[in-house]
Amino acid sequence: MKRIFLVGMNMFRILFRKKSSFVLYLLLPVLIAGAAFFLTHFFSTTVTVGVVNEDDGSYGKAFVNLLGQVGNAKIVSDTPSQLRQALDTGTVDYGIAVGRDFSRQIQSGTVPQVTFYQYGSSASSGMEELVSATLKSEVGRAAGESGESVSVKTVSVPKTTSNGNKNISTMGLFIMFLLFSASFVSELIIEDKAGGAFYRVISTPVSEPEYVLGNILVNLVIVSAQILIALAAILFLFHIEVYVAFWKLFLTLLLFGCTATAFGILIASFCKEHEQANSLQTLIILPTSMISGCLMNISIMPDAVQNAARLTPQYWTLEAITSLQKGERFLNTLPDLLILAGFASLFFLVAIFVFKRNRDLNAP
Repeated sequence: MKRIFLVGMNMFRILFRKKSSFVLYLLLPVLIAGAAFFLTHFFSTTVTVGVVNEDDGSYGKAFVNLLGQVGNAKIVSDTPSQLRQALDTGTVDYGIAVGRDFSRQIQSGTVPQVTFYQYGSSASSGMEELVSATLKSEVGRAAGESGESVSVKTVSVPKTTSNGNKNISTMGLFIMFLLFSASFVSELIIEDKAGGAFYRVISTPVSEPEYVLGNILVNLVIVSAQILIALAAILFLFHIEVYVAFWKLFLTLLLFGCTATAFGILIASFCKEHEQANSLQTLIILPTSMISGCLMNISIMPDAVQNAARLTPQYWTLEAITSLQKGERFLNTLPDLLILAGFASLFFLVAIFVFKRNRDLNAP
């Protein structure tokens, strides 16, 4: 254990001998979160809102019309049963229900109330604020005052389908980033191999598994920090709603980070030059990320491609996140997480085998 820690500390010192490396590793997750924010908000600007108006008076109709004129909302009229079905299938992003007594409440001077349906625990895109502001405007117009006394009852609806394309694309981009980021450690190993340091190290009491575990240790520390920074940026800086509890998403991505780290070390075990490693990483990461659903909705792909996607760790990570978005318990994602752990173990064992073979062959 001590030798594993010493190998990790040595790698950490080499990796961060330049202060600029700290900025690079800590800034990249924020940039990725910013890119996800740009893609999800600027390439998809319309928010579809399902509205149930049970009010027979003029104020309910005026409120719905006013809501459609403000912001980026596309209003779709539904019955109560249609609204629930549309929320379940992901046809609408939000739901608003105007009660039968809406106009009478305004006319009598009591506090009018509408019900706002959303996924998760907090509204994204400011839609809840938009509903409240529009309701205040309508009450103020009717009462001839500011209309400060309004009530918006928020109801959180568990997501029951995998149609959250915007949220999956956000996680897909970050998963791709983790793969490329975790592969950076392969460059240090390749540098050690090219300079002969790797073979000098394993000629000492340090074994190949200890050398590999030391590299995994330092990379996991970096990946953990990057996941925390990226999630903080996604949730609190850019306010991108992912409909999953922070700790559940962190643990899922951390396990994928272990898999990505093992993948990077596997690449390093086969390559002797940086150019080889970069080409091989790109050749593997981009196609597998595309077919696994990181860049587009996997449901639109042919069945053969969807079956092939099951052979990638990215697919099972997204499956776990999708299950959590549907409101599944964290334990119910255990099969997906065990498959991810299987990928990590496979990459790790193959890397150790290749390193041992290289030592036996006395590779330069």
